[in-house]
Amino acid sequence: MLIDVRSSSISGAGSHGIAGPTAKLTEVTLTDNWVGVASSRRLKGTALTVTGGGTGVAGGAVTLIGCEAHGAQHNGIQGERVRLVDCNVTGNNLGGLAGDVGSYTLPRLDNTVCGTSQVLEQPPGTNWGVCSGD
Repeated sequence: MLIDVRSSSISGAGSHGIAGPTAKLTEVTLTDNWVGVASSRRLKGTALTVTGGGTGVAGGAVTLIGCEAHGAQHNGIQGERVRLVDCNVTGNNLGGLAGDVGSYTLPRLDNTVCGTSQVLEQPPGTNWGVCSGD
C-alpha cells in the first residue's frame, strides 16, 4: 500500500506523523513527532522538512531530494539504504547515541551536508566517514 502525501504539515504526533510500508512525500513538513515518518520498505521524498522529535525519518530504502532534518533526539534520517540529494541534515543526535544519518549500508550523499553518520547495529560512535564531523 502506497501512502502518498503532498503539500502537508503534521506536528505533535505522540507516535508517527506518517507510517506505512511504502511512502511518497512531496512538500511535506513534519515537526515534533516522535517519529516524523516511518516506512518499512521504501520511502521517497522531495522537499521534505523534518524538525525535532525522536527520529526524523526511518525507513527501509530511503531516497530524499531537497530535504532538511534538524533537531531530532536520535537519527535525523535512518534506513537500511539511504540516498540523499541536495539535503541538509545537521543538529540531530541530541541524545548522543546516534547521528544525523544512520544506515546499514554506506549512504549515498550527493550535494548533501551532514554533521555525523552512524553505522547501524554497531557500537555508538561507529561512523561511515561521510559527514563533516565523522
